[in-house]
Amino acid sequence: MHYYDDYEPDYDSLDYHNECGYHESLAEEGLQACHCGEVYGEDDENCPKCARIEAVHRRIESGELEADAICYACNVEESATSFMGQNVCWDCYKAIARGEHKPDRCEFAHPGSGSALRAAGPGNPRVHPCPNCREPNVLTPQDVARGYQCDSCADALENPWAP
Repeated sequence: MHYYDDYEPDYDSLDYHNECGYHESLAEEGLQACHCGEVYGEDDENCPKCARIEAVHRRIESGELEADAICYACNVEESATSFMGQNVCWDCYKAIARGEHKPDRCEFAHPGSGSALRAAGPGNPRVHPCPNCREPNVLTPQDVARGYQCDSCADALENPWAP
C-alpha cells in the first residue's frame, strides 16, 4: 500500500540539502540549472539546449525532418555525416575525431532485465553481429570484449526447454 507521503521529497536528506545549496550558489552567480543539467544565464527565459531539442522535435512532427536524421551522439542537432554506422552532427563528429566525446558508461542496455548486453552510445555503437546466430548489429564493442552473444541466443542457451 502506498501513502501520499511516500511521494513527497525527503527534505531532511543530505541529497536534498546539497541540491538546494547547488542551486543557491548558481543563483548567486546569476545562473540557473535546467532539469536536463544545462547551466545557463538567469536572464535567459528558457534553457538553450531544451529549446534546440524542442525545435528539432517540432521539425520532426511537421514532417520537415526524418526522425532518423537526428544526431545519435547528442540527440539534439540534425545529423550531417555518419560514424561507425550512426548518424552524427558535425560538432559530435569532430569531438569524436579529437577523442573529446564523453566515453560511454558501462551500463546495461536493459537494467533489471535478464540481459547482460551493454548500452549503446556514440563511443559504443551496436555494430557487431552475434557470434552464434550472425544477426547483424546486435552487439557493441563492450559486448564483444566480454565474449557476449545476443539476448535470444543467451536465453536459448540458459533455458533450452523454453518455447
